[in-house]
Amino acid sequence: MVLGPASLQGEVVRADAHAGGATRGDPTFDAFYVFGSYFLTGEHRPYDLRNGAFVRVHPERNAFSGDGGLGAIEVACRYSSLDLSDAGVNGGELRSGTLALNWYVNPNTRIMLDSIRASVHGGGDVQALTLRFHVDF
Repeated sequence: MVLGPASLQGEVVRADAHAGGATRGDPTFDAFYVFGSYFLTGEHRPYDLRNGAFVRVHPERNAFSGDGGLGAIEVACRYSSLDLSDAGVNGGELRSGTLALNWYVNPNTRIMLDSIRASVHGGGDVQALTLRFHVDF
């Protein structure tokens, strides 16, 4: 869903495995995520209905273009869950949350700063701060 500069998306996945007698039954694994974002500079996440996918963000005014543009600045958050334990399979459970700041310098360049916290049931917690530089053509 896209409402102007705000967007929300999610997905639920369920996989039924046929273990062939290797476990106490046929396990079922579940996962989901929910993602939301907001463009502080007013842009939006374009969606291609024909291909069913979000496409490249085009800043209203590119950064470093000589017109004083900032590019597009987006704040985002994501929560995801993955359960790989069922019917004798102990694959674990993972919960993860991410807060992000994305800077779209131009349609081909994005800089992403992510703060991630993940927890594995019975395995502990992980915290990470990542900085990524993305260029596509």
